[in-house]
Amino acid sequence: MYAEREKNERRAAGADTLSSSGLWYDLYRFYFQTPENRGAWQFGGFLSQRNDFFPDGNIFKINTAANEANLNGNWRDAGRRFNQQVGWTVTYRTLRILNSELSALEPQKTYLGRVDYNVAAWKNALNFTTGYEIGSGQSPKVEFTYLAVNPGEGLYTWVDRNRDSILQIDEMEIAVFQDQANYIRVAVTTPDYIRTNNVLLNQNLRLEPRLLWATSKRRWQRLLGRFSTQSTLQINRRTFSGAKGVSPWNPFQLALADSALVTVTASVRNVLFVNRANPAWDASIAQGNNRSRVLLTTGFEQRSNTDWTLHGRVNLGRQWSVEADVVRSEKSSDNQAFDSRDFRILGWKAGPGLTWLLNRTFRVAVNVNLQNSRNTLGSGEKADQTNWSTELTWNPQGRQNAQGFRAATSLRLKGSFADIRYTGEPNSAVAFTMLEGLQDGKNFLWSLNLDRQLSKSLQLSLSYEGRKTGESRIVHVGRAQVRAVF
Repeated sequence: MYAEREKNERRAAGADTLSSSGLWYDLYRFYFQTPENRGAWQFGGFLSQRNDFFPDGNIFKINTAANEANLNGNWRDAGRRFNQQVGWTVTYRTLRILNSELSALEPQKTYLGRVDYNVAAWKNALNFTTGYEIGSGQSPKVEFTYLAVNPGEGLYTWVDRNRDSILQIDEMEIAVFQDQANYIRVAVTTPDYIRTNNVLLNQNLRLEPRLLWATSKRRWQRLLGRFSTQSTLQINRRTFSGAKGVSPWNPFQLALADSALVTVTASVRNVLFVNRANPAWDASIAQGNNRSRVLLTTGFEQRSNTDWTLHGRVNLGRQWSVEADVVRSEKSSDNQAFDSRDFRILGWKAGPGLTWLLNRTFRVAVNVNLQNSRNTLGSGEKADQTNWSTELTWNPQGRQNAQGFRAATSLRLKGSFADIRYTGEPNSAVAFTMLEGLQDGKNFLWSLNLDRQLSKSLQLSLSYEGRKTGESRIVHVGRAQVRAVF
């Protein structure tokens, strides 16, 4: 059993009445817990009540009473082939208003539950984790505002499309180049609150048969051992409490009416590897999908990003390796308030890359990519790109001093050329997303980075970036940073 009281009684000088900043509450709790390390099962929980009092005249009067019940536990099974663990916690809370004249709150019943499950089997060839959480509560309606900060310290950039020198919400974009990131987005909560039901699901599955059949002599097992998979799933959904036709427990119910949905984010990623981390060659195919929808004061904003990626790598010897990627993507945006931000961009990108490793300290990489994008909504904007890039990396080995410290240095030089042929409105949200901050015509980008370990606790970083995009002037950006690690 546990009991707690806090009482702060305040009175103004020369006054008999209590100050409204006074506080008094009583908390009582009864709990139980099974001993640890006593078998596979363990349980715990508690029952509690909290009474809050509010100043009224020269005395405290009871205002609200909250009752809470909790049950938690876990189960473990460490077998020869399977190693499993389950943990859970469930909480239920009720709030009663005992004096409506002293409180503007409403009586509430809320719940919160979470279950986590982990399993590793067959010498860790199978690894699966999942987390499921449900809850109820209230969320404020949100509107966003943008504040100017020092260049490079923000996340967003302002594109004054109508050239009126007045910042509008639909003119803000995520900055592609760091020196343009001079705005931050601040969420401003409104006085309007809505009751919600929340559900969250996280899952991760990894399969690596080679860990099970590493020493097998069977041909089909060695063949399957070359394959491995990695899959992740995350769903976070909030719906209006009491919405018809909505299950508060089912995270896969995503096709909901606007009148029921508050916000939802869902992402899934599946990757199939062949010969993963093999020194001779490897390949993979990946599929990803990210979706989000949020309710703002201006209406709904919905975004989606889907892609398929095919990757391959072949080592041609100790010094040469070739990589190639083919990407098919689809990006879409639907904004209820601003039609100018609506688009559906279909695109593909393909190209090889060649890497030359002269020795352990010097590496050169050359890449070329052909890219095509088109918007299937609105004016049907199109873009064709040819991108060339070269990167040199030099990591010289420093001499070791008498104290055993070796000064490490890393130097990276990168240059890119992008030839873009774009048809459509250049100063639009579609163009900014499709061209990723570049412009129609010839685009040049270059950078130089130097990292130096001055001592065991001091690190020096110097960087320089430059770009010439389309008809715009040349931009130079330099940075210097010293970090102390204790």
